[in-house]
Amino acid sequence: MIFIDKWGFKALIDKKESKHHDIEDFFSKNWESTIFCKSDYVLDEIITLISYRLDYNKLLKFLDKIEESISIEKLRILWITREHFFESIALKKKYSDKLKISFTDFTTMSVMLKNGIKDILTEDKHFIEVNLGFNVLFQ
Repeated sequence: MIFIDKWGFKALIDKKESKHHDIEDFFSKNWESTIFCKSDYVLDEIITLISYRLDYNKLLKFLDKIEESISIEKLRILWITREHFFESIALKKKYSDKLKISFTDFTTMSVMLKNGIKDILTEDKHFIEVNLGFNVLFQ
């Protein structure tokens, strides 16, 4: 399984993103053989971002693609539970020197740790800085 951070979907959707073609290639090469996952918090972030930056038709197309990907079991939503939430608070306290790591990133780390997921489709170096064994696929 590969976790998709907000940046992964943003880079896939935004043709102006510098790694857009690399991400398209990555998805086309890995779509059949990989289950991708995302948390409800990260999905909320990307839907909000698309709502603010793109028009309704592009948002609708994205939402349809998400529903389709879930129904064919290519995208798995990992829900942030009460346990993940409090684990994320503990991580936020533990990494007090890393104030720029968002709470959503800590929820992602928690859900990845609990599900044994090491690979994350992101450019975000925070996942390396915490030294929890995550493999950032795009640096």
